[in-house]
Amino acid sequence: MKTTTIILITLIFFNINLKAQIIPTGDPNITNILRKIKVDANDRYAIAEAYKIKLEANKWLNNTKQLNANLEQLMKIKDMASKFEEIRIKTEKSIESTQNEIIDKKLDALESFELSNDIIFAFFKNHKDIIIPKSNKECVANFDRLIKESNIKWIKAKTLRKRGYEASTDKIQLELLVSAQILEEETITEIEKVISNFYLLTYASNKTTNYDLFFYNSQNNNLTINRKSYNETDFVIAEVKPQITNNTKLDTVIEKTNNNIVDETPHKICYKIQVGAFLKQADESAFRGINPIVTEKNQEGFTRYLAGEYNSNDVAAQALKILKDTGFSDAFMVTYENGIRTQSEPQNKTNSNLAKK
Repeated sequence: MKTTTIILITLIFFNINLKAQIIPTGDPNITNILRKIKVDANDRYAIAEAYKIKLEANKWLNNTKQLNANLEQLMKIKDMASKFEEIRIKTEKSIESTQNEIIDKKLDALESFELSNDIIFAFFKNHKDIIIPKSNKECVANFDRLIKESNIKWIKAKTLRKRGYEASTDKIQLELLVSAQILEEETITEIEKVISNFYLLTYASNKTTNYDLFFYNSQNNNLTINRKSYNETDFVIAEVKPQITNNTKLDTVIEKTNNNIVDETPHKICYKIQVGAFLKQADESAFRGINPIVTEKNQEGFTRYLAGEYNSNDVAAQALKILKDTGFSDAFMVTYENGIRTQSEPQNKTNSNLAKK
């Protein structure tokens, strides 16, 4: 019995130390940086998961290569089957389904990139005081300035993403979301380069995202995007004018086409992660970069804390896994339909231990 207890204690201690040493292996820059600074196991885990999410997003994006090849074949079949009505109709349906799948994979990839970016950027913001030692006052001041400038860029990227998610066409949506992704990626790269330079680390240029896949150009493909929009340093896309305004709140889209007014009511579903319902204010800094953080009251008087807002169920599940694995064991996914919560409060999902006292 004593031997069993000793073995269990040893295993638990060994496991804790293994978790504390988690360092992402997919990115050499963040790996080298984490070896230079002391952060807790949960932060290391969150960063490791962020890079796993990024790899998964690139897989989704790369899958569109084969889908685009399939689409080209279907279009050829459609052209050859012009005299065969039944084959032509089936082919047109397959073309529409494939086009939708391509768009869905691109949007899921972009939302996963956003989740990964948010976790990494939040890590740099939350740990800026320990990344650069306080003894070096000049470097500390310069790094603080960099983080402030980066935060301005991040807000600009979030504005682009908001406009993208609310856009009325797939083309405009992709233009805006890719612009935001490039801006976020460049912001993180700049921070990593500065930290690497401070610690005399060799910065490795490891661009893994093939942005050309977002700008696929095929005959009869009406989702072609003009890449010139993304070469501007300030990422302002003057020619893009989203057709959904803050006043419409996605309830109604009014489009004028050939002097006819078309009233469309989109069916919008999104997912949020409820981390708990607290009587006192929760510590939002513990959410590992999952954002935005919003609150709402339930009927019992508890304040619900919800992290993130995702269009993709898969991406929401990734965020949920990170929160559960870093202390929010009671976190769960909530579905909202056109802004309305579609499920009630599960039993035993109220907490106070994570709230500020």
